[in-house]
This record gives sequence, structure tokens and C-alpha cells, in this order.
Amino acid sequence: MKRILLTGAAGGIGTEFRRFAKDLYDIRCFDKVPVPDVPDAVVADLTDAKALAAAAKGCEAIVHLGARRDDDDFMTQLLPNNIIGTYNVFEAARQASIPRFVFASTAQTEGYPHGTWVTPDMPARPWNMYAATKVFGESLGRIYSRRFGISVIALRIGWCLLEREMPELRATGRENLPWALTVRDCCEIIRHAIEAPWVEFAIVPAFSRNGAAIRDLDLLQKVTGYYPQDDGNELLGGKAG
Repeated sequence: MKRILLTGAAGGIGTEFRRFAKDLYDIRCFDKVPVPDVPDAVVADLTDAKALAAAAKGCEAIVHLGARRDDDDFMTQLLPNNIIGTYNVFEAARQASIPRFVFASTAQTEGYPHGTWVTPDMPARPWNMYAATKVFGESLGRIYSRRFGISVIALRIGWCLLEREMPELRATGRENLPWALTVRDCCEIIRHAIEAPWVEFAIVPAFSRNGAAIRDLDLLQKVTGYYPQDDGNELLGGKAG
């Protein structure tokens, strides 16, 4: 069974992926808080380079979900978690000679007018400082893939429809989100990114089928072998995409 290092294992997507992949991988969990029901999880901050290096040893892939998820104070939150932390994870991958790195980027790096057809080769237009840190992470991926031979797939993740957030989404009338991503599609995209054939570096959209009008989901399938099965708008109660 392939061993993977999962950062941000206690977060929303990390928790869903652990449940989804528990019988598929030997998952080594890493988070700054204890991971429920995982007594051997590594509890450390992403700024702890030694802890990350130790956790990465013996792993065959890294799924880097750990980050300050929302826009926040740059110096105290985004810099340590999303800049220094991401650098530390890439360094841990290099030191452990890990062949595949799956980086959780964000659709917020693509701040074009709503409805614009956006491709990864278009210049990034981050919405906020959080998104700018993800552009930095993608750039690190390019460097580490080219210089050190790590296969890096960056997923520009849309709005993952976590169950805990659904009541608020429905209450605010958000029934049609072209960038919506169901939990099932999210977990499948991550799994397929781990298992995808070798590619030096790729940035791909991570949306459910509703995103086909604004993103090239065929590119996602070309790189990872997976085409989204769900329509997030159906889950929200709106019109199917």
C-alpha cells in the first residue's frame, strides 16, 4: 500500500480525503492540531522543517493541503503558513526523494471576470493575498519539478461543498456556482492526481461538471485521468450546469 504524507489532515478537505482514502493508502497525517481518531498523526506547525522532513521519509507522494485557507494578515498568518510552510514541504519532498507532489492551489488565483474561459497558461490574477500565496506555491512547484525531478500537479480547487458549509450556502441563496466542487469529485481528483502518469509539472482546474462552461475539464482528465462525475449546482438546489 502506497504511503502518502497528507498535510492539513484535520482540515475540511483533509478530513474528507482521509475517510475516502483510508483503504487505499497508508496515510501519514500532519497538522498543527490533533487529527481526530489518528493517534499517531504528526502534530506540528508547517514552519517546523525538521518535523516535516521526518514525516516525509518513506513516503511515495505528498498531498499538501495545509495552509491558512482564507485571506488573512500576511505577516502573522499567510507568511508562516502559506509561504514558509509550503517551502518547507517542498524541501521535505526533495530531501526524501518523493516522486509525486500534489499541491492544493485555488481557483482564486484566476481573478478574471465571471464567466471568462480561463486556462492555466493565462497570467494568474489573484483575488487577494491568500491567492497570491498560492501562486507562489505553484511557482515553487515549477522550480522543484524542473530542478529536482519531482512530478508536481497543482490543483486549482474551486468551492468545495463541505457538508458543514452547506446550510450557510443554501441560506445565502448560492444555488448556482460554476466553480463548485463536490466532496466526491474533490477526493477522486486528489486520488487520481496521486496516481496519474508522470508529468513534470501541470496546473489543472478542480471543479465538478458545472465548471465545464468556464474551465477546460478535458485538461483535468488529460493530466489525471479523471473527469468530474457530479454537478455541484444540483447539490445546492440550483440548475444543473
